[in-house]
Amino acid sequence: MEDKHPYVTSSGPLIQFINHLRKSFPAQITSDTLRNLDMLRRTKATL
Repeated sequence: MEDKHPYVTSSGPLIQFINHLRKSFPAQITSDTLRNLDMLRRTKATL
């Protein structure tokens, strides 16, 4: 029996969301980029 989830009617909105994130996120990620996005502490760190 196939599982049906009423909250997801199609994959379209999810694909649009992922494409939006890909377009809005920088192509090259550096430590400065992560600091600007508050994903890295403001102290010295290595990746």
